[in-house]
Amino acid sequence: MRRLRLAVGERLESRWALATAPFTVAVLPDTQYYSQSYPDTFKAQTRWIVDHKASDSIAFVSQLGDIVQTGSSTTQWTNADAAMDILDGNLATTPDGLIPYSATIGNHDYRTMYTKPNGAAFYEQYFSSARYRGRSWYLEESGRLGAHAQVFTAGGYRFLHLTFQFEPLDSDLAWAQGVIGRNPGMPTIVSTHSYLNPTTKARMARLNGDVGFAGDPSNTGEQVFQKLIRPHPQIILVMNGHFSGEYHQTSLNAAGQPVHEMVADYQSRSNGGDGWMNLLRFDIDAGTISVKTHNVLSGAYETDADSQFSFAVDFRGRFGPPAVAEVGASIFQQGRVSGGVAYAGAVDTQLRQGDPATTFATATSLLVDAADSAQTNASQVLLRFDSIVGAAAGQVPSGARIVSARLVLDSTNPGAGGRFHRLLSPWNTTVTWNSLAGGVQADGREAASVSVAQAGTAFRTPLVPALTGFTLDVTADVQAWADGAANNGWAVLPWNAGTDGWAFSSSEATAIDKRPRLEIDWVRPTANVAVFQQGVSGYAGAVDTMLAQSRPTGGFAAAAVAWSGSAVGQQQVALLRFDGLIGAASGQIPAGATIDSARLVLTTPASIAGAAGGGGTLLRLKKPFTAGATWASALAGNGVQPDGIEAEVVADRVIGSVAEGVCSFDVTASVQAWAGGAANQGWAIRGGSTDAWGIATSDSPAVGERPRLVVTWRPAAVRSAPAGAARLPIDTAVLAAAFATLDSETKPRPRRLIVS
Repeated sequence: MRRLRLAVGERLESRWALATAPFTVAVLPDTQYYSQSYPDTFKAQTRWIVDHKASDSIAFVSQLGDIVQTGSSTTQWTNADAAMDILDGNLATTPDGLIPYSATIGNHDYRTMYTKPNGAAFYEQYFSSARYRGRSWYLEESGRLGAHAQVFTAGGYRFLHLTFQFEPLDSDLAWAQGVIGRNPGMPTIVSTHSYLNPTTKARMARLNGDVGFAGDPSNTGEQVFQKLIRPHPQIILVMNGHFSGEYHQTSLNAAGQPVHEMVADYQSRSNGGDGWMNLLRFDIDAGTISVKTHNVLSGAYETDADSQFSFAVDFRGRFGPPAVAEVGASIFQQGRVSGGVAYAGAVDTQLRQGDPATTFATATSLLVDAADSAQTNASQVLLRFDSIVGAAAGQVPSGARIVSARLVLDSTNPGAGGRFHRLLSPWNTTVTWNSLAGGVQADGREAASVSVAQAGTAFRTPLVPALTGFTLDVTADVQAWADGAANNGWAVLPWNAGTDGWAFSSSEATAIDKRPRLEIDWVRPTANVAVFQQGVSGYAGAVDTMLAQSRPTGGFAAAAVAWSGSAVGQQQVALLRFDGLIGAASGQIPAGATIDSARLVLTTPASIAGAAGGGGTLLRLKKPFTAGATWASALAGNGVQPDGIEAEVVADRVIGSVAEGVCSFDVTASVQAWAGGAANQGWAIRGGSTDAWGIATSDSPAVGERPRLVVTWRPAAVRSAPAGAARLPIDTAVLAAAFATLDSETKPRPRRLIVS
């Protein structure tokens, strides 16, 4: 079965850092003069962050507003974009970017300074949710300017970060309350532009911008504290810029717990700030957040009381014990740096019948080819990744459950492909066709008789294309190695009569991103893991179907594939639910549990023509459906609307174009809500383009392709807090409907809308 890499997709991010290692949040106060006149300084700051990501364990970057000096200047926004792009790296090879980050709106970032009604078109162009969609750490946007939510994991905790515009509106605060409500119990950081004033040494009590909109007023720093910060005990830190200078203070929330507040802004110094920035060091074991002020140009640190200080935070008492690394992602690629160490365990070579005594240890291209008629020119490939299982950082723990393992190759020459047989005997790069007595045989002694992964088909049609990122599912093989089987790698053997040679880059390829890569998503054997997949381990609670506008009374309860897609007058919506998730029985998630990670794993079947497609939006349903639902009978007979009544306004995920194979999506927020008592109505996938996407359903004859939900959880933590520290009700004065997210963006490929 041919497996193509996701054009836009998610990888299972590591949810929890090992133990409670200290980590850093980097803070970039007002960068306006850098964008206007000193763009190299702005780039130096973000480059320093990337260069020190590993050594300083930088987990997140917050830019505090006034990104530019003149909100209508194309040049300034282009400079800012180029500087922040450094935090992304090469998105083709690191689709999550290098470091999670945010950038908020300051008064200078509006088209007209201080004036919200005139909008911030350039901010929307460069820093709206479209910039971050598809990244595992980006949670959602309110639909108003600059209101974003991100998550990042460090020190054994999953942190929530909220950012909103200069003097936020009531609707911004209502949205933030909703995000906190959907992500309870997470240490939360708030970044905005105007809040604390270093001159008055107090939160702003008056507006110095516009008053907002009719029925949706702006808020001062003091109003933000009273309406949002004080009622929500999970908020531990508030940061802002705007006012030149430095100051910090500690206030108490309504539960009597400390909330730390700090302002920093260096724009009034020479050269627009001279490269000064803040580094916040979080030490879970010590219970501190230590702030340093650093100059990336000179390497100097300021040590006065306003520049270097510490806040006390009792993380354990407030948020329960930190988690261990129960869930992780390991990537192995020759020369790829992870945790400050370059991986050097990839081994590969080829065996050539036509050069039977020659070794190919340094070959940059590996050929798989069957002998032509009456010829002796067959070619086999041997490939192995050493040291993938162990206790060291970056390795897969022994005995771990492998959620997904993918072998990613740079297919350089289209051809018939081949079969990946697990090798049963050790080898090194000096082996030859002759030394192995006529190459490798899939006889159950030299190599497994059955291949788990294959490229192409036995009939050699279609050919394996030339493709950077050709992906094969090797989960079964990696699971065997994690369980203790000897890892001798694979022999890639040609199909019988597969004489159209197929080649891919070796671990000696000049460019690191062209070398073979093994991506493994795993959960630790000690983790509390619940896996739900129809027909596996007795589970029978999956319900799915499709609503098709072109067949309004048609039922698809038994369909093996559900489609999502949209065209003029023709929509298709896939519906999916896993019943019986929460409960006290074996295999269920206990009510009230803390959800560390929840992944929805879907398969785009390679066996179904046109299944690859334009993705869509994954929406948590608020009304029930049955497998017998039709377009005419379900949810008001108009498909699924993200209106807060039929489905949530904010999507769990916006899914970009998807190719054949396995993809997985973070649905932690949904499962956490259900564990907390919300009704589980499942999800709808609304198509994002006319390029329909086909998803294997729970009725697929291939059990392994059916939808799978993998959840790791912890029992509800018992947290100590002062008397009266229970979560207070949200201030009703600021309750307002959250604004819809921007329409999903996809990159459709021409394909007809398919109704199966």
